[in-house]
Amino acid sequence: MLKRMLPAFTLGAMLVAACTASTPQKGGELSTPVKNPPDKVEAPKPAKTLTLKLDDLKAYEVKETEAGKPVSFTLENGMKAWALRLPQPLPLATPAISNGRLFVGGGFGSYDFYCLDANTGEMIWKVTTTDDGPTGAVVSGDYVAYNTESCTLEVRLCSNGELVWGRWLGDPLMSQPAIAEGRVLMCWPTGYGGEQQEQNSQPDQDGDPVPQTQEMNGRNSAEAARIKHGGVKVEGKGSHALGCFDLKTGEVFWAQAVPGDCISAPVVEGGIVYAATLDGSLTQIELKSGKLLGQEKQNATSAPWVALRDGEQEAILSQRDTRTEVVDGKEKQIHYEGWRRFDKNSQTRGALRQSQQAEYLHRENVRANEYYGAQSKSAQDAGVGFATAPGAANAQQAGDNLGEDSIVGLWAFQGSRPMVHRGKLYNCLGNTVSGGDLSGDKLEWELTYRPERNERLLSPPAAAGGQLVFAGLDGAVFTIDAESGELKHAMKLNKSFVFQPAVVGGKIYLSTQDGWLVTIDTGDKALDGWSMWGGGPAHNGK
Repeated sequence: MLKRMLPAFTLGAMLVAACTASTPQKGGELSTPVKNPPDKVEAPKPAKTLTLKLDDLKAYEVKETEAGKPVSFTLENGMKAWALRLPQPLPLATPAISNGRLFVGGGFGSYDFYCLDANTGEMIWKVTTTDDGPTGAVVSGDYVAYNTESCTLEVRLCSNGELVWGRWLGDPLMSQPAIAEGRVLMCWPTGYGGEQQEQNSQPDQDGDPVPQTQEMNGRNSAEAARIKHGGVKVEGKGSHALGCFDLKTGEVFWAQAVPGDCISAPVVEGGIVYAATLDGSLTQIELKSGKLLGQEKQNATSAPWVALRDGEQEAILSQRDTRTEVVDGKEKQIHYEGWRRFDKNSQTRGALRQSQQAEYLHRENVRANEYYGAQSKSAQDAGVGFATAPGAANAQQAGDNLGEDSIVGLWAFQGSRPMVHRGKLYNCLGNTVSGGDLSGDKLEWELTYRPERNERLLSPPAAAGGQLVFAGLDGAVFTIDAESGELKHAMKLNKSFVFQPAVVGGKIYLSTQDGWLVTIDTGDKALDGWSMWGGGPAHNGK
């Protein structure tokens, strides 16, 4: 970029019964708080409520070591692990695991992308990306795709890292791609507002020209010469585009305008592409034809999960509801968050459910986060040339909707994404997770992690072998039984985990916000099947 496992008595001490209050709400318009939501639904009472604190758990100290050299160690609970420090102390995205290999970018601001032995952490190959800030990797067959924060989509061979094709799209790119049916889906800023615009090479946010062969600051100029520019016809009107490309050749199939960058990534299921964008809108597009099925502002606060109910495919996502309430004699806007279903036209199917007060959606709480607050995010943004967020990021809208308005924070934002695993619906709102039937009418359990905290601590869970696997900003890594909500495995490290873990072959693969990869072998072979962010290349558990 030119600009820029534990003894039984310990588990019992950590997991205690508690009551969690739920207040039913309605989803309001993005900028219009509502005083008396008409579409209330009484939240079902959980059959069991639990609180998890892990206060008695000592954090394992991962020692500083030489960059690039994996170090093996044993955790307090006897589990074996290894850790690898990458050269720069940058936030890392979820690694992708495939055929015994681990694929990961060098972090927000890095120009490196790595292929490692997933069992040992030893280097297999490393390449220099054509621009900085590679996102989470997405693997399908012998192809690995990722985009750089600025400003390219790259597809490489898993076998040797060779660049298959790449395309310069725009700056900044704050979500990762998806792969389905031999196609790559990606979102980017267009800089246009009109219909059917032809996207050509544009200057970046500093006014510099698009990177060309000799303008890579000495970084991989040969590959930069092979990056395509322009020629993408965008249908519709919006600040961003969601495009579809051939995985093997890069051929452009279609591009549809959307009102913002994706939250986390596009999601593909049943021949439909689903995208929740940072402004809160939900867009659905036919994968093959590019036909727009629906696009509505819905206060979305997570990427959708797609499931079948009563024979019909529907999107389930978290939704913000801002209400005006009187606090200490003064009117104040209070954020709530719950989940809601949507049909294939992005229209609501039923009321907002399990709504709870969401202090973690308020800007001030996001900025004051003890583990990952405004100061460190500002420094990371400045490190890639963003003293302030560029207009193309629509950061103000994102801040209004999600409470997050930094570039690195939006690059890493995952939100309260629901999921369906083995026919049950699991909902994670902030630090509270619950399990129940797919209709939402019955809650079997509800667990709250560290209820005294008002900032979001947990990643969305990975689902593997009947367990939910979490990683936390506070260094906690734990799994819970999906049927009962009871704790199965727990540990702490002196690291901070931002992204969702990958879980394969009994191992939990973690990335930290300061440039470390950590792999924990639980010995629990049931923990398997979540090989990258969202579970698989289409980000819907497969």
